[in-house]
Amino acid sequence: MRGKRRHGVRPPSSSAASQLSTAIIARGLSIGTLAGVVGAGLAGILPKNLGRLTPLLLGSLCIVVGFWMLVGRVGPIAYLVSIVLILFGWNFVQPLLSGMCCDADGRGRIVCAMAAIQTFGMGLGPAIAAPMIAGGSFAGAVWLAIVAMIAGSGFIVAESLLRKPDGSAAA
Repeated sequence: MRGKRRHGVRPPSSSAASQLSTAIIARGLSIGTLAGVVGAGLAGILPKNLGRLTPLLLGSLCIVVGFWMLVGRVGPIAYLVSIVLILFGWNFVQPLLSGMCCDADGRGRIVCAMAAIQTFGMGLGPAIAAPMIAGGSFAGAVWLAIVAMIAGSGFIVAESLLRKPDGSAAA
């Protein structure tokens, strides 16, 4: 009974819903993971004079565009490009977000809490997405991801605008 829902109907897999083979999905995830390594490495070698806001927004844009490419019927090339953009962008912004948290909290408590927050999110995300994809459509989950990224980017911009020139948080 593995993989069956209560009513005996098998839940949709990403390959069935998108009509992509499991080999294409596996290849996309493998190449996307490599792109994520490149993204994280690139974040580590960015010149300091660039600051964090512009790179964070560019990384967020990669993620939003990647998710947007997953809306509707997705072919193999669009799937590959979308996964590369999402995983590159995600792994690019993570070190930059850690740096922002370090700047905001000199004691490092926020950075330590980030691991717990990310773990919580890894459980909450699928819990929210599961009912959305149960009917066979990933559109709701994809749009939720897009909205969440745009909202998160808005918070990053707001935090940057509220920060004093000396780097401390505004009162």
